[in-house]
Amino acid sequence: MKIGLVLGSGGARGLAHIGVLKGLVKEEIEISMIAGTSVGAILGAMFALGKTPQEIESEVKKYLSDNTVNQVLKLMHKGNGLGRFSLEGAKIWLQEKIIFTKSLTRDSLLQNYILKNFIDMVIPEDPTDFKIPFYAVTSNAQNGQERVFGEGNMRKGILASAAIPGVFPPVKIDDSYYIDGGVVSPVPISVLRERGADFVIAVGLPTQIREDKKFNSAMEVIIRASRIAVQKRFEEQIKQADFLFLPPVGQIGWAAFDDVDTLILTGEKVFYDNLSELKKSIRTGKRKFISDKIIRTITFNQVGTVTEH
Repeated sequence: MKIGLVLGSGGARGLAHIGVLKGLVKEEIEISMIAGTSVGAILGAMFALGKTPQEIESEVKKYLSDNTVNQVLKLMHKGNGLGRFSLEGAKIWLQEKIIFTKSLTRDSLLQNYILKNFIDMVIPEDPTDFKIPFYAVTSNAQNGQERVFGEGNMRKGILASAAIPGVFPPVKIDDSYYIDGGVVSPVPISVLRERGADFVIAVGLPTQIREDKKFNSAMEVIIRASRIAVQKRFEEQIKQADFLFLPPVGQIGWAAFDDVDTLILTGEKVFYDNLSELKKSIRTGKRKFISDKIIRTITFNQVGTVTEH
Protein backbone atom coordinates (compact mmCIF):
# COMPACT_ATOMS: atom_id res chain seq x y z
CA MET A 1 0.00 0.00 0.00
CA LYS A 2 1.29 3.43 -0.96
CA ILE A 3 0.67 5.71 2.01
CA GLY A 4 0.68 9.42 1.29
CA LEU A 5 1.20 12.17 3.88
CA VAL A 6 -0.25 15.67 3.50
CA LEU A 7 0.94 18.51 5.74
CA GLY A 8 -1.32 21.55 5.70
CA SER A 9 -0.76 25.28 5.99
CA GLY A 10 -0.90 27.25 9.24
CA GLY A 11 2.23 29.25 10.05
CA ALA A 12 3.50 28.62 13.58
CA ARG A 13 0.71 26.09 14.11
CA GLY A 14 2.56 23.93 11.60
CA LEU A 15 5.21 23.10 14.17
CA ALA A 16 2.69 20.51 15.34
CA HIS A 17 3.56 18.64 12.13
CA ILE A 18 6.92 17.76 13.69
CA GLY A 19 5.15 15.95 16.51
CA VAL A 20 3.12 13.89 14.05
CA LEU A 21 6.29 13.07 12.10
CA LYS A 22 7.91 11.85 15.32
CA GLY A 23 5.03 9.46 15.85
CA LEU A 24 5.07 8.15 12.29
CA VAL A 25 8.79 7.41 12.48
CA LYS A 26 8.66 5.80 15.92
CA GLU A 27 5.73 3.59 14.93
CA GLU A 28 7.49 2.69 11.66
CA ILE A 29 4.63 3.80 9.42
CA GLU A 30 6.30 4.03 6.03
CA ILE A 31 5.38 7.04 3.91
CA SER A 32 5.57 6.66 0.11
CA MET A 33 4.94 10.28 -0.93
CA ILE A 34 4.43 13.68 0.68
CA ALA A 35 2.61 16.87 -0.29
CA GLY A 36 2.78 20.11 1.66
CA THR A 37 1.42 23.63 1.63
CA SER A 38 3.12 26.66 3.20
CA VAL A 39 4.77 25.60 6.49
CA GLY A 40 3.76 22.05 5.59
CA ALA A 41 5.81 22.36 2.40
CA ILE A 42 8.93 23.42 4.30
CA LEU A 43 8.72 20.74 6.98
CA GLY A 44 7.49 18.09 4.55
CA ALA A 45 10.42 18.77 2.23
CA MET A 46 12.90 18.43 5.08
CA PHE A 47 11.39 15.08 6.04
CA ALA A 48 11.32 13.91 2.41
CA LEU A 49 15.05 14.67 2.18
CA GLY A 50 15.68 12.07 4.86
CA LYS A 51 16.01 14.34 7.89
CA THR A 52 14.70 12.88 11.14
CA PRO A 53 11.99 14.77 13.04
CA GLN A 54 14.60 15.50 15.74
CA GLU A 55 16.93 17.03 13.13
CA ILE A 56 14.06 19.10 11.73
CA GLU A 57 13.20 20.32 15.23
CA SER A 58 16.81 21.24 15.92
CA GLU A 59 17.23 23.18 12.66
CA VAL A 60 13.94 25.04 13.13
CA LYS A 61 14.84 26.03 16.69
CA LYS A 62 18.28 27.15 15.63
CA TYR A 63 16.88 29.38 12.92
CA LEU A 64 14.15 30.85 15.12
CA SER A 65 16.78 31.72 17.73
CA ASP A 66 18.56 33.99 15.24
CA ASN A 67 18.27 37.46 16.72
CA THR A 68 17.02 39.18 13.57
CA VAL A 69 14.39 36.56 12.83
CA ASN A 70 13.37 36.42 16.47
CA GLN A 71 12.86 40.17 16.74
CA VAL A 72 10.79 40.36 13.55
CA LEU A 73 8.52 37.50 14.62
CA LYS A 74 8.08 38.94 18.11
CA LEU A 75 7.09 42.29 16.66
CA MET A 76 4.61 40.66 14.31
CA HIS A 77 3.02 38.80 17.19
CA LYS A 78 3.17 41.66 19.72
CA GLY A 79 -0.07 42.72 21.29
CA ASN A 80 -1.97 39.90 19.60
CA GLY A 81 -0.72 41.54 16.42
CA LEU A 82 -0.41 40.32 12.85
CA GLY A 83 0.03 36.83 14.21
CA ARG A 84 -3.72 36.95 14.79
CA PHE A 85 -4.53 39.54 12.16
CA SER A 86 -5.93 42.11 14.60
CA LEU A 87 -6.23 45.75 13.66
CA GLU A 88 -4.50 46.73 16.90
CA GLY A 89 -1.53 44.58 16.00
CA ALA A 90 -1.40 46.06 12.52
CA LYS A 91 -1.23 49.54 14.02
CA ILE A 92 1.64 48.48 16.27
CA TRP A 93 3.47 47.08 13.28
CA LEU A 94 2.96 50.21 11.21
CA GLN A 95 4.04 52.51 14.04
CA GLU A 96 7.14 50.57 15.05
CA LYS A 97 8.42 49.07 11.83
CA ILE A 98 7.28 50.84 8.69
CA ILE A 99 5.69 54.11 7.62
CA PHE A 100 2.00 53.77 6.90
CA THR A 101 2.12 55.46 3.51
CA LYS A 102 4.84 53.07 2.34
CA SER A 103 2.75 50.08 3.37
CA LEU A 104 0.12 51.17 0.86
CA THR A 105 2.56 51.03 -2.04
CA ARG A 106 4.57 47.88 -1.22
CA ASP A 107 3.62 44.33 -2.15
CA SER A 108 4.45 42.99 1.33
CA LEU A 109 5.25 43.98 4.89
CA LEU A 110 8.44 41.91 4.86
CA GLN A 111 11.00 40.98 2.27
CA ASN A 112 11.31 37.25 1.68
CA TYR A 113 14.80 36.88 3.18
CA ILE A 114 13.37 35.45 6.41
CA LEU A 115 11.97 32.51 4.48
CA LYS A 116 14.56 32.34 1.72
CA ASN A 117 17.58 32.16 4.01
CA PHE A 118 16.15 29.19 5.88
CA ILE A 119 14.95 27.37 2.77
CA ASP A 120 18.32 27.86 1.05
CA MET A 121 20.01 26.47 4.14
CA VAL A 122 17.99 23.25 4.53
CA ILE A 123 16.60 22.41 1.08
CA PRO A 124 18.52 21.66 -2.15
CA GLU A 125 17.34 22.85 -5.54
CA ASP A 126 17.55 19.43 -7.18
CA PRO A 127 14.39 17.29 -6.69
CA THR A 128 16.45 14.10 -7.17
CA ASP A 129 17.91 14.69 -3.71
CA PHE A 130 14.57 13.79 -2.11
CA LYS A 131 14.43 10.30 -0.63
CA ILE A 132 10.61 10.35 -0.74
CA PRO A 133 8.70 11.90 -3.67
CA PHE A 134 7.67 15.37 -2.54
CA TYR A 135 5.27 18.00 -3.88
CA ALA A 136 4.97 21.65 -2.84
CA VAL A 137 1.66 23.37 -3.57
CA THR A 138 1.39 27.06 -4.49
CA SER A 139 -1.32 29.47 -5.65
CA ASN A 140 -0.98 31.41 -8.89
CA ALA A 141 -1.62 35.02 -7.82
CA GLN A 142 -2.73 36.00 -11.31
CA ASN A 143 -5.31 33.37 -12.19
CA GLY A 144 -6.01 31.64 -8.87
CA GLN A 145 -4.90 28.20 -10.08
CA GLU A 146 -3.08 25.64 -7.99
CA ARG A 147 0.43 24.73 -9.14
CA VAL A 148 2.34 21.74 -7.86
CA PHE A 149 6.14 21.70 -7.75
CA GLY A 150 7.74 18.27 -7.78
CA GLU A 151 10.53 19.04 -10.20
CA GLY A 152 12.64 21.97 -11.31
CA ASN A 153 13.89 24.48 -8.74
CA MET A 154 12.37 23.09 -5.54
CA ARG A 155 13.71 25.89 -3.37
CA LYS A 156 11.79 28.45 -5.36
CA GLY A 157 8.64 26.35 -5.39
CA ILE A 158 8.74 25.88 -1.62
CA LEU A 159 9.46 29.58 -1.08
CA ALA A 160 6.39 30.42 -3.17
CA SER A 161 4.29 27.88 -1.26
CA ALA A 162 5.06 29.69 2.01
CA ALA A 163 4.72 33.29 0.73
CA ILE A 164 1.91 34.48 3.01
CA PRO A 165 -0.08 37.13 1.09
CA GLY A 166 0.67 40.65 2.22
CA VAL A 167 3.41 39.52 4.58
CA PHE A 168 5.91 38.14 2.06
CA PRO A 169 6.11 39.20 -1.60
CA PRO A 170 4.83 36.97 -4.40
CA VAL A 171 7.52 34.77 -5.96
CA LYS A 172 8.07 35.04 -9.71
CA ILE A 173 8.54 31.70 -11.45
CA ASP A 174 8.66 31.65 -15.24
CA ASP A 175 6.16 34.32 -16.29
CA SER A 176 3.82 34.09 -13.30
CA TYR A 177 3.71 35.15 -9.65
CA TYR A 178 2.94 32.68 -6.90
CA ILE A 179 1.79 33.00 -3.29
CA ASP A 180 0.99 30.79 -0.32
CA GLY A 181 -0.52 27.48 -1.41
CA GLY A 182 -2.98 27.69 1.47
CA VAL A 183 -4.99 30.30 -0.42
CA VAL A 184 -6.37 27.68 -2.82
CA SER A 185 -5.25 24.39 -1.29
CA PRO A 186 -4.69 24.42 2.50
CA VAL A 187 -4.69 20.59 2.70
CA PRO A 188 -3.73 19.32 -0.79
CA ILE A 189 -4.95 15.72 -0.55
CA SER A 190 -5.91 15.46 -4.23
CA VAL A 191 -2.27 16.03 -5.21
CA LEU A 192 -1.34 12.62 -3.81
CA ARG A 193 -4.52 10.91 -4.98
CA GLU A 194 -3.64 11.92 -8.55
CA ARG A 195 -0.15 10.49 -8.10
CA GLY A 196 -1.18 7.03 -6.98
CA ALA A 197 -1.53 7.16 -3.19
CA ASP A 198 -3.71 4.31 -1.91
CA PHE A 199 -4.19 5.75 1.57
CA VAL A 200 -3.76 9.41 2.53
CA ILE A 201 -2.98 10.63 6.03
CA ALA A 202 -3.58 14.37 6.38
CA VAL A 203 -2.59 16.81 9.09
CA GLY A 204 -4.82 19.87 9.01
CA LEU A 205 -4.36 23.03 11.06
CA PRO A 206 -7.72 24.74 11.56
CA THR A 207 -7.94 28.40 12.45
CA GLN A 208 -10.20 29.37 15.32
CA ILE A 209 -12.98 31.64 14.10
CA ARG A 210 -15.22 32.85 16.90
CA GLU A 211 -18.87 33.21 16.00
CA ASP A 212 -19.40 36.02 18.51
CA LYS A 213 -16.79 38.27 16.90
CA LYS A 214 -17.66 41.98 16.76
CA PHE A 215 -16.33 44.28 14.09
CA ASN A 216 -14.90 47.71 14.77
CA SER A 217 -13.60 48.57 11.32
CA ALA A 218 -13.81 47.77 7.62
CA MET A 219 -10.35 46.16 7.83
CA GLU A 220 -11.57 43.63 10.38
CA VAL A 221 -14.50 42.72 8.11
CA ILE A 222 -12.16 42.25 5.12
CA ILE A 223 -9.79 40.06 7.14
CA ARG A 224 -12.65 37.99 8.52
CA ALA A 225 -14.08 37.44 5.03
CA SER A 226 -10.70 36.23 3.76
CA ARG A 227 -10.26 33.83 6.67
CA ILE A 228 -13.73 32.36 6.23
CA ALA A 229 -13.09 31.76 2.51
CA VAL A 230 -9.86 29.86 3.26
CA GLN A 231 -11.49 27.96 6.12
CA LYS A 232 -14.35 26.79 3.90
CA ARG A 233 -11.84 25.45 1.41
CA PHE A 234 -10.04 23.74 4.31
CA GLU A 235 -13.28 22.07 5.42
CA GLU A 236 -13.88 20.81 1.88
CA GLN A 237 -10.44 19.34 1.46
CA ILE A 238 -10.06 17.51 4.76
CA LYS A 239 -13.06 15.33 3.90
CA GLN A 240 -10.95 13.72 1.17
CA ALA A 241 -8.48 12.21 3.66
CA ASP A 242 -8.47 8.54 4.58
CA PHE A 243 -7.28 9.53 8.04
CA LEU A 244 -7.13 12.99 9.51
CA PHE A 245 -5.19 14.52 12.38
CA LEU A 246 -6.28 17.97 13.57
CA PRO A 247 -3.96 19.15 16.36
CA PRO A 248 -5.95 21.53 18.62
CA VAL A 249 -3.88 24.63 17.84
CA GLY A 250 -6.51 26.84 16.20
CA GLN A 251 -6.28 29.52 18.86
CA ILE A 252 -2.58 30.07 18.15
CA GLY A 253 -1.55 32.91 15.83
CA TRP A 254 0.40 32.12 12.67
CA ALA A 255 3.40 34.16 13.90
CA ALA A 256 3.46 32.74 17.45
CA PHE A 257 6.73 30.82 17.16
CA ASP A 258 7.61 31.45 20.81
CA ASP A 259 6.61 28.03 22.18
CA VAL A 260 8.02 25.47 19.79
CA ASP A 261 8.07 22.63 22.33
CA THR A 262 4.38 22.94 23.22
CA LEU A 263 3.33 22.95 19.57
CA ILE A 264 5.43 19.88 18.79
CA LEU A 265 4.10 18.04 21.85
CA THR A 266 0.55 18.88 20.79
CA GLY A 267 1.14 17.23 17.44
CA GLU A 268 2.71 14.19 19.07
CA LYS A 269 -0.16 13.86 21.53
CA VAL A 270 -2.88 13.97 18.89
CA PHE A 271 -0.96 11.32 16.96
CA TYR A 272 -0.76 8.89 19.87
CA ASP A 273 -4.32 9.61 21.02
CA ASN A 274 -5.45 8.26 17.65
CA LEU A 275 -2.72 5.75 16.83
CA SER A 276 -4.84 2.64 17.32
CA GLU A 277 -7.50 4.02 14.99
CA LEU A 278 -4.85 4.92 12.41
CA LYS A 279 -3.39 1.41 12.44
CA LYS A 280 -6.86 -0.06 12.13
CA SER A 281 -7.69 2.18 9.17
CA ILE A 282 -4.44 1.31 7.40
CA ARG A 283 -4.94 -2.41 8.07
CA THR A 284 -8.55 -2.48 6.83
CA GLY A 285 -8.18 0.22 4.19
CA LYS A 286 -11.31 1.92 5.54
CA ARG A 287 -11.60 5.72 5.60
CA LYS A 288 -12.31 7.61 8.78
CA PHE A 289 -15.67 9.32 8.47
CA ILE A 290 -15.59 13.03 9.25
CA SER A 291 -18.98 14.70 9.72
CA ASP A 292 -19.79 18.30 8.84
CA LYS A 293 -21.06 18.86 12.37
CA ILE A 294 -17.77 17.80 13.95
CA ILE A 295 -15.75 19.88 11.47
CA ARG A 296 -17.75 23.00 12.26
CA THR A 297 -17.41 22.46 16.01
CA ILE A 298 -13.65 22.11 15.77
CA THR A 299 -12.86 24.82 13.27
CA PHE A 300 -15.03 27.48 14.84
CA ASN A 301 -14.72 26.76 18.55
CA GLN A 302 -11.65 24.52 18.88
CA VAL A 303 -12.90 22.16 21.56
CA GLY A 304 -11.02 19.04 20.55
CA THR A 305 -9.78 17.06 17.59
CA VAL A 306 -11.69 15.68 14.62
CA THR A 307 -11.07 11.99 14.98
CA GLU A 308 -14.41 10.52 16.04
CA HIS A 309 -17.02 8.70 13.92
